[in-house]
Amino acid sequence: MDLSLSSKLVIDSCRSVWCCGGYEFFESLCVGSSLKPVLLERTVSTMTEALTCSGACAVLALEQAAGRGRRGRVWLSPRGGIWLTVRARCGWWSPLGLPVFVGAVVAELLGRLTGVEVLVKWPNDLVTGGGFKVGGVLVEEADGWLLVGVGVDYLNEPPVEGSTSLSRLTTLLPDLYVAAGLLASAVARAVRGPRPRGMLLPRRLDYLAGRRVVVETEEGVVAGRAAGVDADGRLIILLDNGLLRRLECCSVTWAEGLRYKAQ
Repeated sequence: MDLSLSSKLVIDSCRSVWCCGGYEFFESLCVGSSLKPVLLERTVSTMTEALTCSGACAVLALEQAAGRGRRGRVWLSPRGGIWLTVRARCGWWSPLGLPVFVGAVVAELLGRLTGVEVLVKWPNDLVTGGGFKVGGVLVEEADGWLLVGVGVDYLNEPPVEGSTSLSRLTTLLPDLYVAAGLLASAVARAVRGPRPRGMLLPRRLDYLAGRRVVVETEEGVVAGRAAGVDADGRLIILLDNGLLRRLECCSVTWAEGLRYKAQ
């Protein structure tokens, strides 16, 4: 799937209802994407709420009490952010590759909507070109359904050191519900389709590409220069001895220019 074309199609497909604004727009886009819209004032986690849906749905909460991040970490979710989970049938499943691909779709769309450079720090963080964290993606599979969680610091105060909100970087933000509806539609389109033939994470959206990194693996620490992401979603590292290594079960704990403590 061409990410630029995909995000353009999502935006163009709803220009006729820009006038709706607010929740009506979110609801309209969800219904148009065959997703049941669910809006909650506050919930423990939209990922947990999505498990209770009877079919495909998009759960949007204004605040989460205990949002979930990668590896069970707590995801701080104050009011003003976009806390969204899309539940859709699984077009293809890869526990590493799909989060990377969805991250690229979300980053591409956010960039087009806001004019802010949003990139993916492998495997699932959303960061600015300046290295500040603005969100993340969490993808899980359950009984043939995909649960795709998208968290974006949108209008809220940055919740942790080294993070920022899109509202701090531009004053030209679409309504929160508008942005959430567009994200839900784009995510549903991405996960229902076939596995992309090209790169899961294009270099133009890859924050780590070409940067020095330190990675913690089960076998120990690996240091080198990030050289992209392969077709299976593995991080490629150019080691100092000139050899290439592909990593999947690990965490990038440091990278050049990164403003937050990565885990």
